[in-house]
Parts: sequence; C-alpha cells; structure tokens
Amino acid sequence: MFKIELSDKPTIYNFQVEDFHTYHVGKSGVLVHNAGDAYKQLRKVSPSKEMKDAVNPEGKKVDPVYGYEVDRLEADHIMPLKEITEQPGFSDLSFAEQKAVANTPENFMGLGRSTNASKGAKPIGEWSGHSKLGPISEDIQQQLLQKDQNARKAISKAISERLGGK
Repeated sequence: MFKIELSDKPTIYNFQVEDFHTYHVGKSGVLVHNAGDAYKQLRKVSPSKEMKDAVNPEGKKVDPVYGYEVDRLEADHIMPLKEITEQPGFSDLSFAEQKAVANTPENFMGLGRSTNASKGAKPIGEWSGHSKLGPISEDIQQQLLQKDQNARKAISKAISERLGGK
C-alpha cells in the first residue's frame, strides 16, 4: 500500500445514472459501472407508503406471529431487502424498476414493532423467534415459510418480467 498526495485537489463528480449501469466516460471512452449502493438507496423508498398502508387494513390489528394487538403494524420484507438486491439480474434494472421490485406486494406482511425488531433483516427460515415472547409455534412457522416461498417466487418473477426486454 502507498499514499500519494496531490498538490491540487481534483474535482470529483458523484452522480447516479438511472437507466444504464455501464457507460463510457472521458476522451478515452473508459467503460465504467454504476454500482452505487442499491440497498442504501432502496431502504429510503421501501417499504413504500402503499405497502405500509396495505399491511394495515381497517379494524383491529394483531401481530400474526404472537397475537398481541397493536395500533399499527409495520411492513416487513418477507424476503429481506438486502437479499433482494443480491438476486441475479437485479443490478441490471433501473432504479425505478428496482424500487418496484423492492415493493412487490407479495413480499410484505404486517408485524408488530417488537416482532419486526426481533426478525430484523433475517430470512424467515433463520428466525427462531423473539427473545422475550418466545419461539414461534410450529403452525405459525409453517405459515411463515409458505409466505417466504411465495414471496421469493414473486420477487423472482418481478425481476424476470422487467428483464424481459433487455
């Protein structure tokens, strides 16, 4: 490793290209890739307001895992958002398409705040339950695993559909 200090500070331009992830820059036409941090950007827009509202129907709201009542359920990504950003083909989508995939309705369920905090960014199969509320019952675990399977299929389909013309 070595360090180089420049007498004049070069001008640095930070920008994000929405539609294309690779492009040519400079007189020499160097091919560069617009990697960005998809997860960080998508975290700001997913879950969307629509998904937050969708998991909160009118009437009484009850956490589906532990059965406690809440004023408002939190929209939880069944397939974690980080995992979505790592799916094959996802990085080839425009940001608008990535946002749409990240907000796929089948990938959301409403959870109580405490339950959602316990699950965190873990896939359902790796989450054994809440440290204070206890393990997840076998029946609920099976229901959650089915939701996980359905969500993964929906995410895969959403990516494939958007890649169809590319």
